[in-house]
Amino acid sequence: MEMEKVPQAGFKIEGLNIAGFNRGNLFANLNFLSKLFPVY
Repeated sequence: MEMEKVPQAGFKIEGLNIAGFNRGNLFANLNFLSKLFPVY
């Protein structure tokens, strides 16, 4: 909702990718690390 309402009010907004760290499955964290350190 904020991503629509804030720009309509005339303010700039930037979305963030949010990911957690999975302690139970270490292989699932490879995707987390790629989000934490993106390669451009």
